[in-house]
Amino acid sequence: MSLLGLKLAVTAIDGEELEYKNRRQEKATRHYYLLGVGGSQFVLSDIPNWAIHRDGMDPASALKLKQVDDAIYKLPDDQSVLPPADRRLVFQVPGAGGVTVRVYDRRNLPSEIVAILKILEIARAPYQLPPAPH
Repeated sequence: MSLLGLKLAVTAIDGEELEYKNRRQEKATRHYYLLGVGGSQFVLSDIPNWAIHRDGMDPASALKLKQVDDAIYKLPDDQSVLPPADRRLVFQVPGAGGVTVRVYDRRNLPSEIVAILKILEIARAPYQLPPAPH
């Protein structure tokens, strides 16, 4: 996915990709939230062997863009630990020096990430999962 013109891309991944007889086989559903530099925002769901679904949203307000700007440049470290394939939440933030990428566990999100999801109005499944039962 090209990040040209985007301020932020958030991807929730359900499932995994498998190699089968030298062919990549998608088993993962991906849910994307995309925020454009000018405030355009939309969500996509890519469901293997079925469809790509897109929903437009109202443009983000100037206040929302400012809150996102303040928050995304303070993304917490992901500790270089990759969560299980079906629980990954990927943040991609384009910048002058390239793209910053962080991967978090949707069942155990840092409070800073939950705050960003609330600003974006996507603090729910599939982007956030409830804690695992004990």
